[in-house]
Amino acid sequence: MNVIKLKDAVSAARAFFQAVYAEEKLLNVLLEEVKVSDDERFWLVTFGFSLANELPPLGASMGRMPPRHYKVVRVDGVTGEVKAMVLRESE
Repeated sequence: MNVIKLKDAVSAARAFFQAVYAEEKLLNVLLEEVKVSDDERFWLVTFGFSLANELPPLGASMGRMPPRHYKVVRVDGVTGEVKAMVLRESE
């Protein structure tokens, strides 16, 4: 059973995500999805983003978007502590 509210779980996940990627140049960081784990012990918070170093050259970029990457941050539903961050496959 989750004691931590959704908004608090997202805040904890965002702070962790930003701290981990503080040195990286990320583009279009978006909150993509929030859900409760199957066992109802964790909030699973997904962020999507692009990497600046994966932008195509200007001349070749006509209509092309850089690839999206997705990370799922697992937040303990009772303590609000981040327990893991894992790669989610791109869609």
